[in-house]
This record gives sequence, structure tokens and C-alpha cells, in this order.
Amino acid sequence: MAYPGQDLKYRVTVTKQDFSLAEDLFMIVVKNSWGRVIRKIMKTDCFFDSEGRWYFALENMATGVYTATFIGGYEDSDYPKQHRVFTDVQMLCMVCERGGKEYQPDASHDVQYEQVWTVNVADGEYLADRDGNYIYTSDGKRISFSDRSSSDRKVRMSMTGEEFLKLIEGKEPNSQVNTIPELMDAMRGISDDKTIIEEIDEQQEENEASDDDIDSIFD
Repeated sequence: MAYPGQDLKYRVTVTKQDFSLAEDLFMIVVKNSWGRVIRKIMKTDCFFDSEGRWYFALENMATGVYTATFIGGYEDSDYPKQHRVFTDVQMLCMVCERGGKEYQPDASHDVQYEQVWTVNVADGEYLADRDGNYIYTSDGKRISFSDRSSSDRKVRMSMTGEEFLKLIEGKEPNSQVNTIPELMDAMRGISDDKTIIEEIDEQQEENEASDDDIDSIFD
């Protein structure tokens, strides 16, 4: 359940072939129902547990409906720039006085989110269920969280973190659509009487785009 003012924590899992959360670059953009960005979560903002699974936190959430846009980049020699970018957009949660709505996994997405809970004790932070009970590994050990990832953490992709950030946040003075912001500009014109979620759902039903369709923008 998600109540106004609550801090939320999510486990993120990616099943995209050839992509690794530990070894590749990624960013998660959280928006409200009107398309306003309320959080930009870089890889260096995330943390992971002793089982190697990745997590991110959202603090002091206000009432509203939120979507998560996952942007990941990984090596692919089939492309001139030697890397490939993929995106995934889906509902993350709804926050309201009555407890809101939790994320419901959708097998059609390559990215999955799961709300989790933790317990702080003297020697660290451990994964717990919603009732505060420890969650254990198959060999009976508590699952602890490791330090947040370092900004100089090695990745497989030859693109640097700065170059990746430019790709997903910058704009270039040419007539080509080469970055995520330029892609978003090209998508302007959404009707005022629809939310972005409704527009995305409608467009997906009319013309389902593949990962290759999106990647071709960055050629």
C-alpha cells in the first residue's frame, strides 16, 4: 500500500537479453500522471542486496499516479555507435489516502518492479516482509543491503557515464533526433484531455513499437 508522505522502496529486475543491471548503464525516470518528472534515479542512486538484486527508493511521495520510464544502454556491435538503448514505460504505483494501488507485474515488459520493505538493525539494513519479518535466503541467512554503487563502477559498455547522461538528458544543435529529450520533443502534441498514461496505452494499441523501432532513432 502507498500512502501520502510515505517512503517507498522497489526492487527492479530486467529480463532484457544481453542487458545486466550490474554491468550496464541505466536510469529510471518517475513521472506523475501529467508527465511531470518528480524523480530521476541514476544507477549510482540505486543499491543492491547480498543476493545481487537491485533497488531504488522514493521518499515522501505525494498523492497521485506515477509511471516509471526505464532507460538502459548496453553494448551491441550491430549499431554504428556500438551500443543500444532501450526504454520501458509502465505504471509504478498510485498513492492516495486509502492506501493507493501497488504495482502489478506485467509479463509483457522486460522490466519488473516489486515494492519491498526493510528493517534497520545495529549491524545493517535487511530485507523484510510488510509485517516486519526478516526474509531469508535458501540457506537461512538474512538478506542485507550493500553500499550504494560507486560512480566509477566498471561497466561493459564503452560509453562513459557522462556520455550516457548526455544521451538521455541532452540536446544537440542539429536536425536529427539523437537523444531522449529530442525524442520527447518530437512526441509533443498530446491532447489536453488525456493523461500521458492514456495516450501511451492508446498509441500502443494502435501501433505497437518494437525495441528496434526505438533504437533506430539513435542510428
